[in-house]
Amino acid sequence: MRALFLAAALFAASGAAAAPAAAEAVAPAYSTAQTKLGVLLSDPDARAVIDRHIPGMTSDRRIGLARKMTLRQIQSHSHGQITDADLTKVDADFAKLPLHK
Repeated sequence: MRALFLAAALFAASGAAAAPAAAEAVAPAYSTAQTKLGVLLSDPDARAVIDRHIPGMTSDRRIGLARKMTLRQIQSHSHGQITDADLTKVDADFAKLPLHK
């Protein structure tokens, strides 16, 4: 029993227990489910991602009406023009963008 306690104490003291916390993935800067379109449009990099995967969306004359919605919310009103596959690709590219503060 003492050996088990000693091993646990040494493990904790070595900093090995902190390794998983340091290895945790950093959340992406943007998300199709969480980030409002207005925020995305104000970032040229995020806008470029949207243009790449959903051509014509950012230049649509009605885009101002959707600034307070997320891309996932907009998808539900797109009559199939924005697919889950499109948004998965957008999220993958958002994850590659640098974090903005």
